[in-house]
Amino acid sequence: MKRSILFIVLFLLSAVSYAITRNNLVSYAKSLNGKKKSELKTAVYNIIKEPSTLTYGGGYKNTWWGFYQTDRIASTNECINRYSSKKFYFETNQYTAISGMNIEHSFPKSWWGGANNSAYKDLYNLYPSDSEANSYKSNYPMNIVTDVDEEKSGEEGYDKIGKSTINGEPNQWCWEPGDQYKGDFSRVYMYMATCYQNLTWSGTQGLQQLQNDTWPTLREWAYTLYLQWIKSDPVSELEVTRNDAVYNIQNNRNLFVDYPYLAEYIWGDSVDVAFNPNTSITTASDDNRYNSGSIPTTPSISLSQTLATLQVGSSLALTATTQNANGATVTWSSSDTSIATVSGGTVTGVAAGSAIITASMVVGEVTYSASCNVTVTSGGTTIEGDYVKVTSAPSDWSGTYLIVYESSTTAGLMLRGSAIANSNNGVSVTISSGTIANSTDIAANEFTIASKSGGYSIKGADGNYIGGTSGSNILNIGTSDTYTNTLTYDSSNDCVLITCNTSVLRYNVSSTVFRYYKSTSYSNQGAIQLYKKTSSGSLTQPVDPTIGFANSTVSMTVGDTYTQIVSTNSNGAVSYSSSNPSVATVSNTGQVTALSAGTATITASVSATSSYNAASASYSINVSNAASPYTGSGTQDDPYTVSDVLLLFNNNQVPTLNVYVRGIISNIKSLDVSQWTRAQYYISDDGTTTNQFYVYNGLYLNQASFTSNDQIQVGDEVVIYGKLTTYNNINEFAANNYIVSLNRPSDVLLGDVNKDDDITIADVTALVNIILGKDNGPEPLYNHDAADVNGDGGITIADVTALVNIILGKTN
Repeated sequence: MKRSILFIVLFLLSAVSYAITRNNLVSYAKSLNGKKKSELKTAVYNIIKEPSTLTYGGGYKNTWWGFYQTDRIASTNECINRYSSKKFYFETNQYTAISGMNIEHSFPKSWWGGANNSAYKDLYNLYPSDSEANSYKSNYPMNIVTDVDEEKSGEEGYDKIGKSTINGEPNQWCWEPGDQYKGDFSRVYMYMATCYQNLTWSGTQGLQQLQNDTWPTLREWAYTLYLQWIKSDPVSELEVTRNDAVYNIQNNRNLFVDYPYLAEYIWGDSVDVAFNPNTSITTASDDNRYNSGSIPTTPSISLSQTLATLQVGSSLALTATTQNANGATVTWSSSDTSIATVSGGTVTGVAAGSAIITASMVVGEVTYSASCNVTVTSGGTTIEGDYVKVTSAPSDWSGTYLIVYESSTTAGLMLRGSAIANSNNGVSVTISSGTIANSTDIAANEFTIASKSGGYSIKGADGNYIGGTSGSNILNIGTSDTYTNTLTYDSSNDCVLITCNTSVLRYNVSSTVFRYYKSTSYSNQGAIQLYKKTSSGSLTQPVDPTIGFANSTVSMTVGDTYTQIVSTNSNGAVSYSSSNPSVATVSNTGQVTALSAGTATITASVSATSSYNAASASYSINVSNAASPYTGSGTQDDPYTVSDVLLLFNNNQVPTLNVYVRGIISNIKSLDVSQWTRAQYYISDDGTTTNQFYVYNGLYLNQASFTSNDQIQVGDEVVIYGKLTTYNNINEFAANNYIVSLNRPSDVLLGDVNKDDDITIADVTALVNIILGKDNGPEPLYNHDAADVNGDGGITIADVTALVNIILGKTN
């Protein structure tokens, strides 16, 4: 039976790829909105530049480890080869190179001098390739080959190597990928020409393909051809899955895969159209040309927050965002209503503790949900009149404040005595946990911020207003409300910007003076903070963060993942670390992955700020090797059972090397030695056709061809040696497997010497007659095989004793 070459394979990659949702994709690409042509290309560059590349070569978290995540067919461990039909397989150790395979730079490293930089190690550019195809491809440009070099080219459907006309010059060496990968490599070349548009391109072949500028970077002949190829070979599931897998490693995406029509806005017929990352098809002509590459349409739900803290009696509004929900209703629930309740997304703190708030929807028969871990605290004591640091922008800045420059233990204020001073206008205060205690002296330095048309007025306790003059380092003080200030909270620098006439209110440390400065640089003058005066029922005195885990010790097995919800009253970012990454790693979301047997400590931390002290908590991970669910081990001395084999496929743990499997032949599909010398049959553990396994084109004992149709029969007990594989969704022994042992159970009933299907004293008489030589004729009356009762190969008086014992019930 001849099998055709399979060019398109549907498969699942080994690494669990956390595919980016439509919401996250649009957010990731939001800076592209409204951009065109060269400006759009540079905007893409600014998003995807400087990826977190792996170390080049073999080893954990090196290139071959990356290929195991991005280019492996999980069901067979086959390494995907886009350059020829040669097949290669990952060994059990996923970190080592595969013999005969190379790390291939599809965008040749010689085009930028081969420096060991991100471009050299970028997984979007690197692919596993058989060494021969890699060598033949060399560093040639990618083009249509018109004069094929048959010796260097692959089989039909794969790479062509040869010559063509490039930039008007004939007889130039180039390479051409197979039709099924033309779009893939074109999108890779577009990515490389964008992600590394600031590199200096060099070399004859490199400059045939590229030019040294940020746009178009690819030469006209190249991008014109690649635009054709990305249309003829749309984005495939293979590319989408690989894009997600690389993104999980490098933290950047090939946006030409996410937005298959993006290239048209940079190089094609839509260069004069503003790009919109929230659009699923191009707005230029021929809208349906990229149907297969649209943004994923899987239903999703997300929350405005995944971690929150509120006090007893206070409330928090959560917002649920749904995509492709088909009008599904969002329902809300709390894991512990004694801690927090939720109604329509509004969460109310009931008592100190933690609760998980979940928003759910049902689309079809599938439930989709998103959760927020809410910590409810009793809070600090409300002390009316104290000043609490502003750590986020309010909807209205109106209120009473201290204007503060923070140092290690003191702050400077805008007043001096009972009036605003123009020089040496700092007053020392004490800051404790983001709070300044009220006092008579402190209250004399308050400022009232009030809303007015176009911004806010700032008035001191002496009744004077302050403001700045554009282009001047000055503090204007006046009795009239003539100055309009704007206020912005800068979260990245933990400060407040107060701007008047383009000058910014700052503190000059060397001169110990507050005034408006024309320079907006933080390095020239110190940034300020606002501390708002509390009133009963408004702001409360902050407390230091707490952090903790419910479980102090967690047991895992190798390959497991686990996320323990952290309990914290801090709105600050929680970071995670592992004391032993070779045993267990932890992601920035707290998900732990067990890698090897041993112990590790997982720590969650909240960094200290000017308002709060740091906090951390840890728990122990004990990782053990998982108990084998298999009866055998696949060796000759300990073969797998058929049940073991079926479970190996179900668990995606199929060995890459040949194994031994024992079973009973349950059905012979094909064995006709007049036409074929190999057999196709099934084996099972019990000889029935239930839970059987297919043996394709197997050989006989000692790897010999079958010469007789009766060399195997249903019921034969066999041990088979060969490779387990999947073909056309059928799990099977691959061709060239062979039988290493065969046992055909006898249908003889030992002791039934007279052939009456029963064992009685009459059989003793028949046995004695055989021993006395009374049944040696050409057609014996008795069954001589059944007469060898003790199985020693002879018929003697000992067999009579054995037969009598059977009759007397003295043997099993």
